[in-house]
Order: sequence, then structure tokens, then C-alpha cells
Amino acid sequence: MTATADQFSTTPIAWTGAHVATRLTEAFETLLAIPGGGGGRPSSGYWPRYDYDWEDLLAQQEQAIEEKRQQQHAQNRVRLSPPVAAISAMETALAWPAAHLRGTPVLMRATNAVAFAFAIDRDCRFVAKRYGGKPQAWRDWHWQGCQLIAWRLVKSNAAVF
Repeated sequence: MTATADQFSTTPIAWTGAHVATRLTEAFETLLAIPGGGGGRPSSGYWPRYDYDWEDLLAQQEQAIEEKRQQQHAQNRVRLSPPVAAISAMETALAWPAAHLRGTPVLMRATNAVAFAFAIDRDCRFVAKRYGGKPQAWRDWHWQGCQLIAWRLVKSNAAVF
């Protein structure tokens, strides 16, 4: 019997650590896809006064024209919001670490940090660089957190999605 792609994309019968990890990563992807959901950062800062010469002013004018063209192009792009079902699943999944890992802050932080890193196509090295520590430790804590969440979801008879 040959395995098909449909066999691997189906929802499992019961919660598993791997399925929890997948749902958490999808939740962060959905959050980032929502307009105003954290997909971009506003720029801020103060630059000191600078005396511009003629060449600088011409370059700024050319750059302003190019930026305006790019902004118009971006505004013409259609950005679809995630479906309501995805947003509901996101809200449920994002609450799991706080609800099920309350007594273990290290696992709670690692579960969220690694799932977010996966959502933005990064890995545990990104998390270790950002928060310190070793990538393998972050991976292990994330896995332990997902396993514990799965165990508690099974224990509470939570519906698998």
C-alpha cells in the first residue's frame, strides 16, 4: 500500500505534540496575516539635522518618486484576510501555552517563541540568538511544551482540529 499526500494532511484522532506544534505555528501565521496583526513595525527615531547639498536633494527627489510608485503598487495589491474558521482556531491555539503551561514559564516562553519563529520561516537558532541559550535547548523546551499541551488537551477531551 502506497502512502498518499492526503494521508499526511488529515487531522489525527487525538492530539499529539506534533499536531499542537503545527496548530501553534499556523496560529501565528494567521495572526501575522490579519491586517494590523503585527506583520509590520512602525518606524520611529530621531535623526539630527543634516545639511544637504544639490546632489543629495536630487537623489531624495528621485527616491521620493520611486517610493511613491512602490507605495501605489502596494496599495493596489489585494490582501485577503484569513477566514473566520482560521481566526477562531488561532484564538484557541494562542491561548494554549498560557492555559496549559501556567506553572512552567520556561516551556510557555519556548513554545510561543519557537512557534512564532517557525511562522516567520526561522528556526531555533533565531530564537537562541534573540533570547540567549542554545538552539537545542529551545527546541527541546518547545517540544516538551507541545507534548504537555497535547496531553492536557487529550485529558480534557478537547476537540481536535
